[in-house]
Amino acid sequence: MRCVAQGHAAASARLALPERLHIIVDRIAAVMDEHAPDCVAVEEAFYHESVRSTLVLGHVRGALIVRRGVRTASRSPSTARAR
Repeated sequence: MRCVAQGHAAASARLALPERLHIIVDRIAAVMDEHAPDCVAVEEAFYHESVRSTLVLGHVRGALIVRRGVRTASRSPSTARAR
């Protein structure tokens, strides 16, 4: 396994959650279309002081995992960044 691309995708917090999810997933889908990976690593949810932030991260992870027909591996935040 090797890392071919990494980064972040964000949407304005002023948008409703469904709109933000669509923007984030569309941006990541564009990267996936460009690189056509066999597998992707998605950062695991981690505890945050804000329960809302943790729940939103869970929504984003779920949207990314079900969006594409690509094998998905979960990685801890430190492991995901180290590769």
